[in-house]
Amino acid sequence: MNRKGSELALNTIILTIIAIIVLVILVLIFTGGASTIAGKFDSIIKSLTG
Repeated sequence: MNRKGSELALNTIILTIIAIIVLVILVLIFTGGASTIAGKFDSIIKSLTG
């Protein structure tokens, strides 16, 4: 098997997924969606800790 080719494809897929996640986070920050998500996480954490 050609290991170098499969490693290259796997690295490309992983980097693409990371790039998409970063772009989504940036869009949420700039559109103000991050504050609503942070508020939801805050309420979940408060409900879990009591």
